[in-house]
Amino acid sequence: MNIIKKTISILKNEGIKSFLLRSIGYFLRKLYKIYARIMDFRIGKVSVDKKKQSRYKDIGAYATESTNYIWLKKLFSSYPLKPDDVFIDVGCGEGRVLTYLYLKKFRNKMTGIELDEEIAQIAKQRTKKCDNIHICQGNVLEKGEVFKDATAVYLFNPFNAEILSSFIEMIEENVDHRLTLYYANDIHRKVLDKREKWYIIRRNIIKNMITPKRAYSIYLYWPDKE
Repeated sequence: MNIIKKTISILKNEGIKSFLLRSIGYFLRKLYKIYARIMDFRIGKVSVDKKKQSRYKDIGAYATESTNYIWLKKLFSSYPLKPDDVFIDVGCGEGRVLTYLYLKKFRNKMTGIELDEEIAQIAKQRTKKCDNIHICQGNVLEKGEVFKDATAVYLFNPFNAEILSSFIEMIEENVDHRLTLYYANDIHRKVLDKREKWYIIRRNIIKNMITPKRAYSIYLYWPDKE
């Protein structure tokens, strides 16, 4: 009964066009959920589409949220990884980005860094058959050595602006070569926009009927540029 009342209200207040658009959007979102579940199960055998609040909010960590597959396709098609890139996902959660790239036949070294022990364990379980993926549990600010050979790093807004600033400083202390930073849901991009040696390669907004509106930025860290 509530659905009927809601439908009548939309038709009355917004018209048939709005009703049709809402209906199409609802149908597409339902289809996407099925698609995401299938993609998750292809390697990990478990759905990772549920957002989980962080147990580490007191130190600046945000909720664990698996990046939407549509965003991943848009992001990595706008600036593809090179076959020899060494890839790190910071705040990898349950490993969706890593398994997505694996399904896309990326076979060079990949590392996921996850603060939460329980979530890191899920990522390890999901990626145990992927020989080129390693899950590293702990605070990323204490993992400088892991980044020494990295050439591509991914963030889905895993922490606040203060931690992001400390993270960028850590990169600058440990990386002496060019590095691409994929920053999805780039809420704190001003931290990077004002830093020397970080150059914007791409910036865009992903908006459609299926996914929430989100912006992303892709940066090139170029430490030896004159």
